[in-house]
Amino acid sequence: MSSKKTLKEENQTVHTISVLCSLLLENIDKLSNQSTNENREDFKDNLEEVEKVCEIIIDGSAVKEVKNSTYIQGMANKLDTIIRKNFKNI
Repeated sequence: MSSKKTLKEENQTVHTISVLCSLLLENIDKLSNQSTNENREDFKDNLEEVEKVCEIIIDGSAVKEVKNSTYIQGMANKLDTIIRKNFKNI
């Protein structure tokens, strides 16, 4: 495996984590179960820290177009749409 492909894979992984963090942060407050409030706040704090690290990594990544763009939010929106359109109550 070439180093360029490894860098690409690494960048894709960081972007995936960033998109998932963004979706989790947007949706965590929508949960209505009061008994999870304390855990939810801890989880949210941890996610915010992970998101900060991802932003630092993205800022230093080879994909400079991502910085200061709506790329991560756009990807999160697309994933959210896929989930909503394909949702099946199990």
